[in-house]
Amino acid sequence: VITADTVLSAVLDQDYDAVILPGGEPGTTNLQNSDLVLDIISRHFRQGWVVAAICAAPRIFAAMGILNGKKATSYPATKKAMVNCDYSEELVVVDGNVLTSRGPGTAMLFGYTILERLGLTDMSIKLKQGMVFS
Repeated sequence: VITADTVLSAVLDQDYDAVILPGGEPGTTNLQNSDLVLDIISRHFRQGWVVAAICAAPRIFAAMGILNGKKATSYPATKKAMVNCDYSEELVVVDGNVLTSRGPGTAMLFGYTILERLGLTDMSIKLKQGMVFS
């Protein structure tokens, strides 16, 4: 059982080093239908902070226009929703402050890449070694 520490509306005005969207359904649809979530994503993207999404969730960025002219990826079944971007089948794609990844099998690489974008390369390396990733 996972219990939230707070509700989103209580932390709406806070800034974060990264906003990371998990994929899957119906979670992706629920995130996309939340004005609070969209506001947080939009603000962080405009400020140049890291916004990241994996699996089906990159389609939210596409719908918001965040991916316009950017290179991005997603779960293969959501490719049609990835409009106005340079779609890639790479496991993880970084374009500026936007990170996207393909799905569950790419989650570890996605996590390491997020750490590296946040300036935590040493931590990424340590975790990779501990997980026998590289």
